[in-house]
Amino acid sequence: MAETTARMRHAATVSRRRVVTTVAGTVLVVCAEFAMLSGVYGRVGPVADAQVAVAGLHGQLQWATATQTTATQTTATQTKALGRQAVAVSRQLSGTGVPASRLRETGASVAAGAADLASLRATVADVDRALAERHRRLDLQARLSYALLLVAASLGWMVWFRRLVDRHRVLQQQLTEQQSRAVGEQRLAALVRNAADVVAVCDADSTVSYVTPSVAAVLGVPGDELVGTRLTRLVHPNDLSPLLHLLTTPGQGEEAPLELRMLHADGRVLHVEGTVGNLLGDQTVQGLVFTLRDVTTRHELQDRLSHQAFHDSLTGMANRQLFDDRLAHALVGRPGAPTQLVVLLCDLDDFKSINDSLGHGFGDQVLVEVARRLRGVIRAGDTAARLGGDEFAILVDAADLAEAHTLAERVQAALAPALVLGERTVTVRASIGLAQAVPGEMTAEEVLRNAEVAMYSAKDGGESGIALYESRLHAEALERLELRADLQRALNRTELILHYQPTVELATGRVVGFEALVRWQHPSRGFLSPALFIPMAEETGLILPLGAWVLREACVAAAGMQRGGLSPTMSVNVSAQQL
Repeated sequence: MAETTARMRHAATVSRRRVVTTVAGTVLVVCAEFAMLSGVYGRVGPVADAQVAVAGLHGQLQWATATQTTATQTTATQTKALGRQAVAVSRQLSGTGVPASRLRETGASVAAGAADLASLRATVADVDRALAERHRRLDLQARLSYALLLVAASLGWMVWFRRLVDRHRVLQQQLTEQQSRAVGEQRLAALVRNAADVVAVCDADSTVSYVTPSVAAVLGVPGDELVGTRLTRLVHPNDLSPLLHLLTTPGQGEEAPLELRMLHADGRVLHVEGTVGNLLGDQTVQGLVFTLRDVTTRHELQDRLSHQAFHDSLTGMANRQLFDDRLAHALVGRPGAPTQLVVLLCDLDDFKSINDSLGHGFGDQVLVEVARRLRGVIRAGDTAARLGGDEFAILVDAADLAEAHTLAERVQAALAPALVLGERTVTVRASIGLAQAVPGEMTAEEVLRNAEVAMYSAKDGGESGIALYESRLHAEALERLELRADLQRALNRTELILHYQPTVELATGRVVGFEALVRWQHPSRGFLSPALFIPMAEETGLILPLGAWVLREACVAAAGMQRGGLSPTMSVNVSAQQL
């Protein structure tokens, strides 16, 4: 604003100077014209006076001539007087530009009686014509001079007026630009004063010299109280050192981004971001310019989204993504990292029956309570996660299998007490598989696969079992997978057959019925006992189509036996899932 006002004052001063210069130039031009015209007309005056004198002499000569024509004789005295008058008139011709010597000589001769009036009259007539011609020339010169002065004055005034108009336009444009700049600066100042962001100007030691009123809404501190104090007193102690380093980072005219925590007047910690620009060398600013905005809400939202992305929404534990990431990070061989890692995979026993009988809402409460108990037994450096459903995992850092087995026993001990949820009480058991991981030699996928194999081995051994992964378990798991796939194909290829075991009445020895027993005619393994594939069918859900097939075949066989007065019974074993 001060600079704009100074420019406007300078423009007004220049305009006044130009007006004074124009007036002075006009006066000089008028004086020059006056002097020129005075010089021209100053030469016309003597010619006119000489013409008057010559005209008088000419009149007297004509009178004298007329007197002679009327027979009146002119006296010698009168003739000499006319000669002397002619000499006197010749003296007035000086300064007129007309030669006076002839008139003076003729007048002297007449005055001496050596010439007559006729010669004098002829000479006067010649002088009169010469004076008339001289007067005509001077009058023409005066008119030409006046015309030239008029043209010159007109051109001069036109040029001056054109320059005046141009200068006026330039001045008007400058004033318009300055007014626009002033309005823009006022608008910018108003926007800065009313902006939601905080704009502060600080000295090199962070002493505040100017701050916008928005600081009261952002930091809870009035702007007038903050001026004269150091901005660093409002910075979180943990971010003070980075801020002090940042104060010396940007060079003159440069700016750098900043993100730090600041303390609100009510004690809250705010997350702010913005820029700091170095304008210490700018005469109009002479300070470091901070532009700060409150991003606490955005920061909290990012934290919530990040937490949701890596944590289970039900239990609050780490989810599979975070667990896989930490396991993969732990398996990277690096100096100082633990050389022994163990993964515990826990699967709740018969959790499906809880969901089926008590509802999924109650099952969710059970999962939340299980997660709470798991967090209570793990060590500070361990990671517990819910991988999905009723499956939990624990990453044990810097532990061998013996320590991990002890932790598994603590987990089972923590789950052993009954869970009292509202008016219901349930007991939860878990099967736990342990797999050791060697950093730099195994991947996270391999470790989790081994832990899952051990967990299924623990389930096969009975509820609340703990199993360690062994290489043979992997082979058995692969065999189970192959057998599961073969069983699916067996249902489609009718590889299953029924054996009918008779039921004998001991008193009479008579066969009264049969029991249908399913057998699997495997194409490469031969006959397989139900003990090998019925449990697997129940685990995979294949027991339903298998049981339906057995019932249908047994009914067909029983119907075929009803002949010849015989009506044997048919017994079929049915899975609980099928019921």
